[in-house]
Amino acid sequence: MKKIALTSVVAFLCLFLKAQEGTTRLTLGSSVSSFMHQYFKDRISDQDLFKQPTLITFISSHCSSCITAIRQTELMQSKFPQLKAVWILEGPGDERSSIQKRFNRQNVILLSSDTSLHHLFPHISVPHTIWIKDNQIQAITNATEVTYNQLSNWYDGNPLNLPLKNDYVEYEPTSPLLLQSPDSSRFFAQTVVTGPLPISKNILYGSVEISKNRLRKYFINMNLLQMLLVGLKLPANRFFIYTNKVNISPTEVSQPERLCYEAILHPSYNRELFKKEMCANLGSATQLSISYKDSLIACFLLKYDSLALHNLKSSGGRPLTKRPTPSNPRLVVSNKPMSEFIKILNAGKFGEHRPVIVSEANDTTPVDIQLDIEPEFSSASLQMALRKIGLTLIPVQRSLPIVVIKDIRH
Repeated sequence: MKKIALTSVVAFLCLFLKAQEGTTRLTLGSSVSSFMHQYFKDRISDQDLFKQPTLITFISSHCSSCITAIRQTELMQSKFPQLKAVWILEGPGDERSSIQKRFNRQNVILLSSDTSLHHLFPHISVPHTIWIKDNQIQAITNATEVTYNQLSNWYDGNPLNLPLKNDYVEYEPTSPLLLQSPDSSRFFAQTVVTGPLPISKNILYGSVEISKNRLRKYFINMNLLQMLLVGLKLPANRFFIYTNKVNISPTEVSQPERLCYEAILHPSYNRELFKKEMCANLGSATQLSISYKDSLIACFLLKYDSLALHNLKSSGGRPLTKRPTPSNPRLVVSNKPMSEFIKILNAGKFGEHRPVIVSEANDTTPVDIQLDIEPEFSSASLQMALRKIGLTLIPVQRSLPIVVIKDIRH
């Protein structure tokens, strides 16, 4: 794939804003700053916060490890009643209601992340837990370190010798991706596509509000198909790849080069227009034709009646998904909604002829399903397996969002 040079396209901020006065990064051994005290005092009415053992944990509603962290921390709070837990939710505000359902305790302290908190505790992955006592940062770890033995040791006044979670990336403020101020009259600011940033081997993506009328979306060191999957939020079986070159494959499209993509938007930006703009930008940079639009395609409608749904209704327990493997060709879905089961059926790898499955209803009833099916299943084999549990696939045509990638280099 053609080497991509840095393009001096518009927009105005580097990937991470220069730390403002008072929001300098806090590390292991740092004292809680006056800014941090005031920040949490303005949001939490707890005068003893940070004096007593306190855990600040960054989480996301789409992270299974975060759900495990919530359960483990709440269990530890039942054993250590004085333990304070502050949860910082990363992601759009509309995810707040979904994560709140995961808590069993009352009066949960749940805040939304912002630029200031990321300056204080920069990180890439979640859960990300900060241990604070006596107004000092005493550990920065994964949430798996929150155990009875570690907390008991902490309460006894012994030092915490825990592995430091240090996965943040600091970008050089003098080498921004985005160079100029965006045109505020547009729904969408100018964007930039570059080659990989050597400063980090990590894949990094997300969205952060940088001011009241500026939102930054960034996709760092990702291959083309990874970037499109994340940015467009589509399963791999909605990507159609065509080429004039016989030996080009989805693997070749995705592997040769990693890219960076960044955009500054207004917070109320049109998501569908952004997706189309992103495809056009990446297509220009890679010399591929990448289009995103609704198209009429042949797919399969998953049909089931109330009796079938009743028979599959979950008996409860821990939500679980196990995908089929060559050694264990069985798909297991426990205590998850039917809509999630359909997502799993659509999930696959680029290049597979995975059938597109749709449903007429977004059914939220939790189900327990065990399906004997090979990992590389076809529509015919899937149909046979589904019939055994009272489900049927009906061939239909639907207008669905599709990404079409064409090689225009030859």
